[in-house]
Amino acid sequence: MNGRVDVSAELERGAQRATKMLEERRRHRQLHQDKPPGVLVAEGDSWLSYPGTDVLDVLKDGYGWHVHSVADAGDNLESMAYDASQLRAVISTFLDLKRLDETPNALLLSGGGNDFAGAELAMLLDHRETDHGGINDVITTELVEGRMVEAWCNLLGFTRQVAIELFEKPVRTVIHGYAYPVPDGRGFAGGYGLLPGPWLAPSYARKGIGGRSEEGLQKRFEVTKELLDRYNVMLAWLVDQPGMGHVAYADLRETLSGPPDYESDWANELHPTPHGFTEVARVLHKKLTGAE
Repeated sequence: MNGRVDVSAELERGAQRATKMLEERRRHRQLHQDKPPGVLVAEGDSWLSYPGTDVLDVLKDGYGWHVHSVADAGDNLESMAYDASQLRAVISTFLDLKRLDETPNALLLSGGGNDFAGAELAMLLDHRETDHGGINDVITTELVEGRMVEAWCNLLGFTRQVAIELFEKPVRTVIHGYAYPVPDGRGFAGGYGLLPGPWLAPSYARKGIGGRSEEGLQKRFEVTKELLDRYNVMLAWLVDQPGMGHVAYADLRETLSGPPDYESDWANELHPTPHGFTEVARVLHKKLTGAE
């Protein structure tokens, strides 16, 4: 080696960067609270597993949660509720905590968004030229009030029993119903080529609903709001049923902005910006701690 790099200087540069970033994190956390809220187990979709900043990043770095996550982008609710590999991952996470003599303080479950996205959305929509262009009431009711209720009950029953057998009591559990997404045709990082997305606009185009104009986008947004409202109404009902005393529902519908000034909150059709995820995490943190 010819000594072109000053090793000591570069080591010091790395150390200074670490000190600066740690100090920034400490200041961020102190803005919210001094005492960490505890151990959080998380299972869900891309809102909990997204490149860059997601909900769990904010809960961990901003609020001090000690996060153990088995979330995967693209997971739908039925996969979370029934797939053996997913359920084993949840059990393994709880067992790891048991071995470490740690008790989870809360469980965050994020599910259902992918059940309305992609090709699945087209099945829920009637064509514009029908008498009732928009949401198909029969199919949507069967999905939301039938299949999704069953899946949520199975998942919540499973996680409740695992907690009881390992920790002798249910873990406080939070579920949510998402904010209103904007079907503007934007995918991940633009959605070009093999990049994921868009997830909503193609189904609306297929059914002749709305368009890319301001008026057309508003039409698609209103239909999407109706669909998300039905899902949120179901979740609010579900947590009031017998056996759900340990479950809280977080209403995120008004957390993020809609058209026309929405891009500061939404990075694409399904995922918030870092600012948007921060707003979502703020609401979820309150629910997870029982402060709201």
